[in-house]
Amino acid sequence: MASTAEVRNHYDTPAALFELFLDDHYLSYSAGQWQDHDDLETAQTRNLTAITHTIALDADKSVLDIGCGWGAFTCQCLEQATHAHYLGLTPSPAQIAYIKHRFPNHPALRETTWQSYAQNGQRFDALVALESTEHIASYKSRRDGTAIKEYRHFFQSCAELSKDHAPLYLQTSAVQRLPRTRAELKDWNFLLHAVFAGSALPDLPILEQASGSSHAITQCDWNAEDYIKTLQAWCKRLRSNEDAFITKFGQRQYHFYQTYLESCIRLFDSGIANLLRLRLEKK
Repeated sequence: MASTAEVRNHYDTPAALFELFLDDHYLSYSAGQWQDHDDLETAQTRNLTAITHTIALDADKSVLDIGCGWGAFTCQCLEQATHAHYLGLTPSPAQIAYIKHRFPNHPALRETTWQSYAQNGQRFDALVALESTEHIASYKSRRDGTAIKEYRHFFQSCAELSKDHAPLYLQTSAVQRLPRTRAELKDWNFLLHAVFAGSALPDLPILEQASGSSHAITQCDWNAEDYIKTLQAWCKRLRSNEDAFITKFGQRQYHFYQTYLESCIRLFDSGIANLLRLRLEKK
């Protein structure tokens, strides 16, 4: 399992940096849902709206956002599900501070991990985890075969935090095959060790196995193209903000994020990684 320090190493990066390539409205650090002629914000709006509908979030229902980031789903709930009872979790104090500054009337937030909050005893009508599933297992546990225990712990904790038959929505990057060439391995190692140290991508079989005792999968969708288009849009915004980025954060950081985004595009385009959207329901 990725440590809190390892997760914070990436997500405590100033939000001002991510504002230079993510969408302006949500600052969503995940794939949108694309249709012809969409821009980035439209695709992100469609994705977040679809999630709200998929978990049937409406008035007076409660939702737990596991890994709330800079408030993309927070924003969605404030704008589209105004009477829902929202709680966002993140181990990053920088993200908490950003959301509070951005939304003066922000809903409840907790600077904690899902492991710690599972002891709280509160139960929710729905749970969402958007790009936080990647941090459940570590690269080491994936290699030595113990990752199944970490994923099972996650799903059991989600069940403890859920009311009967509550939906759990996951949007995650997932691995479909291992690298085969030296170039693919270079991209793979850069992402695993330089960008998301301590984390590892899940695959569908391990998620199915780990969730089986607590949840039933009711919807499973793959769409690598949605992530490729999102990453391409991020790259375009990064290039358009090159001067501002270098002025604030330096040439080295600009090159790092350019390499990161371009490496991701190649991994999704080659079929190593894919975008997985899962709806599960507590048994």
